[in-house]
Amino acid sequence: MSHMIISFLAVVLATSALLAFDASAAPSVSNLPTTGLARIAHFSAASLIRRDHVTGSGEATYYDPGLRACEAYNGPAESIVALNAIDFGPAVPTRNSPACFSCVRITSPSAPNAAPIVAKVVDKCPGCSKGDLDLSPVVFQHFHDLGKGRFPVEWVHVQC
Repeated sequence: MSHMIISFLAVVLATSALLAFDASAAPSVSNLPTTGLARIAHFSAASLIRRDHVTGSGEATYYDPGLRACEAYNGPAESIVALNAIDFGPAVPTRNSPACFSCVRITSPSAPNAAPIVAKVVDKCPGCSKGDLDLSPVVFQHFHDLGKGRFPVEWVHVQC
């Protein structure tokens, strides 16, 4: 009998705690999967970028995308970028880099009238210096014609 009373009290306390919970104060997870394993899998290493790799500046060039270091196939019309090897990091295999599938917001002082553009990091540029980006043609052309070849850029990691 006392076991039933204790169980009943536990249910009452749990119910009152749930009723007192202010759901509006909790972060929204409506766009996340509902199962525990799927929820864990939803989070990527992109949120683990080292703090000293949050911003950069250097030169932008362009390249023809395809199958890249993050092991995703991308075409030239996609807003993607190859991050220089220093900022990309030494991950082996490269698909394990925290930079893979993170996003950067790019601006250029040489194109002050061009709005910032966000591109997804899907590749590593081994020939680029620290701060440099290798852009897909569509991202490059957002700022300049491909004939320009290279131009100065500034970038910052942002949430995708």
